[in-house]
Amino acid sequence: MNDYFNLYVNTVKAIKSVDENIIVGGPATTCSKHLPEFLDYCKKNDAPIDFVSTHQYPTDALGHSLNRERLGQIRKLKSVKKTDSMRSLLQPVFDNVNDFSNSLKGYMTKEAKRAKSEVGSLPLFYTEWSISSNCVAAIHDTPSAAAFFVKTVLDNQGIVDGSSYWTFSDIFEELFFFTDPFCGGFGLLTIDAIKKPVYWAFKMLAQLPEIRYSLPITDNNAEFAAFPIDGGGLYIVAYAQNFEPKAESYNLHIEFKNSPCFKSASLEKIGDDSGNPVKVWEEMGRPAVLSRSDIEKIKKQTVPIIQALDADAINNKKSIDINISDNEVILIRIK
Repeated sequence: MNDYFNLYVNTVKAIKSVDENIIVGGPATTCSKHLPEFLDYCKKNDAPIDFVSTHQYPTDALGHSLNRERLGQIRKLKSVKKTDSMRSLLQPVFDNVNDFSNSLKGYMTKEAKRAKSEVGSLPLFYTEWSISSNCVAAIHDTPSAAAFFVKTVLDNQGIVDGSSYWTFSDIFEELFFFTDPFCGGFGLLTIDAIKKPVYWAFKMLAQLPEIRYSLPITDNNAEFAAFPIDGGGLYIVAYAQNFEPKAESYNLHIEFKNSPCFKSASLEKIGDDSGNPVKVWEEMGRPAVLSRSDIEKIKKQTVPIIQALDADAINNKKSIDINISDNEVILIRIK
């Protein structure tokens, strides 16, 4: 650790000697660790620091304790068949559904709050984060990743100053990439550029304005956030993030006070039957290779559903009821 700190001090001083306006920070540690030690070292050595960066996942595929189940899977690697894919060999070793318990709900925000208390007024960047640090985690391809993404971004607003989701595509430079159409890779896109549910969640949040209504942040079964639209409308984002889904649904009843008369309303959904390409692939028989027509079929069938709502009914009740299932994300636009 001290070797790295020494490397940072010498590097940042060299960079600032060329141009003191170049922004430099660190230490890019895992699990939001060692931030006070890093800042203390910088202070003692008079090293500039413009921001603090770290990484965080709710589970750590490489840092787990080896249990009997995983040891058994590792032993099986000794008897590899030529027909076995690299992904099918690695996934049972790393991808343990028992790692994803509901005790982890809200964990990312708890860690971000702790990190923010340690860095003080310096900007806090999470330059790598996702639902799993496992490169072949099936959950990456599912609506669960989208619901986790939305909850984490919304809960961390005002705590985290910048972040980089890991990662843009299943084709990236850190590892060789897996050829399976849905390999459980980190990306927002598959190797065939098919948009995963978390991609659609990114696009959904990108539509929202900067201003957000001040509402309690919870870890309830179903949660929501609201944003004003110029001219008297609003966006409502509802989500039901659940690490242990039980195919349940929940009702959100939202009442409006001092609202104008709404003219139109619509609902966009990401979930099991909307914006979920892996389900279509499974219904196709999980082909190992996708043709161009297969890819286009999946893309066409998995654009999130947008449906019109009855604005008059909303006006009459001065409220809206949202039925949402585990790991669905819903965006309502009322204008």
